[in-house]
Amino acid sequence: MGLARATRELASAERTDFHRGGPLLLGAISERLDLLERIACLLEDGDREIASAGLADLARFVDETPPVRDYGLPARTRNERIAAILAELGGEK
Repeated sequence: MGLARATRELASAERTDFHRGGPLLLGAISERLDLLERIACLLEDGDREIASAGLADLARFVDETPPVRDYGLPARTRNERIAAILAELGGEK
């Protein structure tokens, strides 16, 4: 499965299951969904060169099991990690 598709599937799961850990700030999940969508679009853009280090980090990220409790500081930290992956891939943060 391609990374763009895996990223979109992760975003879909995040959208559907965001409640799994308890109360979640909607801003955090909205930011995460936006970052994941931007990554997927970047990967699908055939005119852009993608850094291989970013691809490896993204592959590891989408293969991880999402945390059970994903709100507050852990959610912000996870979003920062996704933003860093986006930057590695050549997209803006």
